[in-house]
Amino acid sequence: MTWVFIAILIVFSLIKIIPASLPSSVVEKILNKYKIHPQITPENCKVKYGDVQFIGGRKDEIIQYFNDANYLEKYYFAPEKNGEPLVISVTEGKRFTEYSLYVSSDYINVYKKQGKKEIAYSIRSAQLLEIAS
Repeated sequence: MTWVFIAILIVFSLIKIIPASLPSSVVEKILNKYKIHPQITPENCKVKYGDVQFIGGRKDEIIQYFNDANYLEKYYFAPEKNGEPLVISVTEGKRFTEYSLYVSSDYINVYKKQGKKEIAYSIRSAQLLEIAS
């Protein structure tokens, strides 16, 4: 009976130690996969507002403003979509993610669609408010 207890204790100790000793790059990669408002690189995305597709420096500016925006809150019940969205489409390997940015009075509602799953949250960025309004 004591051998069973000792074996269980060793197994649970290993389960506790292994995640704590992972390299930081592995932990960062895992966390970024499930992050609500991730950092986007301009190389693998497209930015579109209505019929206009941004390219070059303007696209890089918009991506930088999106990355620098302050995350406010996640919506559990998505608000109504009003107006024309600023759409950021990101392709990373097999994953395709689309961010639709709808402008409100002093913040931006973001609808993140990845596969069949859609998440709504809000961000604040003065520069994006100027571009989209």
